[in-house]
Amino acid sequence: GLSRPSVGTPSISLTMSMPWRRVADLPFALSDFTATLVPNRGRIVIVGGCDEDQVAEDEWTFCPSISKKVLLYDYAADTWSRGLDAPRERYRHAAATDGRKLYVLGGRDVAENLVPQTDVYDTQTGKWATIAAEVPRSDLGAIWNDAGDLGLLGPHIFVAGGYNADYSVAFADTLKINPETGETSPGANLLTGRGDFGFVSTGANARAYAVGGFNSDDFCTPLASVETLDLNSNWPDFAPSKPLLVAVWKSKFYGAFVLNH
Repeated sequence: GLSRPSVGTPSISLTMSMPWRRVADLPFALSDFTATLVPNRGRIVIVGGCDEDQVAEDEWTFCPSISKKVLLYDYAADTWSRGLDAPRERYRHAAATDGRKLYVLGGRDVAENLVPQTDVYDTQTGKWATIAAEVPRSDLGAIWNDAGDLGLLGPHIFVAGGYNADYSVAFADTLKINPETGETSPGANLLTGRGDFGFVSTGANARAYAVGGFNSDDFCTPLASVETLDLNSNWPDFAPSKPLLVAVWKSKFYGAFVLNH
């Protein structure tokens, strides 16, 4: 006769393998560059970096050749192409994008001098420009922020951390840069000065995270600390004792409220 199937939740053993796979190599070996996703163009944009083997001298290493090349990776076609060279060589720098323009900040040249200029690559036209903002530090972090500051400042580049010229200071201070004028204003300081660290934004959630890195007190022991900032409280002297009256316009609401600032 027919047997009745058992009742209950079936047990399914499913093993999924999602391995890394090799794709097209870089046109040449490179380190200490920036790689920035520009999804509107379907490209990963690589700027600058060290394009020769680094040299060890005493307890330090340095790069004998710095690139100003721009490499464009089409991740759908798995192909590399060249963009117009950047205005200057740099490595150990940072980059942030608004989805079209790529802002390249800080870093060092082949003589280990800081590169203060902020260069802007338009991924649509393929051309470069330079704005007035100067950021003389290396190994810094940079994000694009169009969600924080309650909309008071408008979209801007938010820069944090990094080192001074001789690596004796790991900066805790931050900068907000107007992408059109290059005007800078201070942001809320990091709790711990750090360079060579991870710096990311959650985008619409208006929160930034600073992860790991090194403090200038000890380059042998990396930091384990992670700190986060609500980008709506991104002022250098943020304190509950200072009320700030803010007018807000939303699609169906207009009013004012007091922010503890």
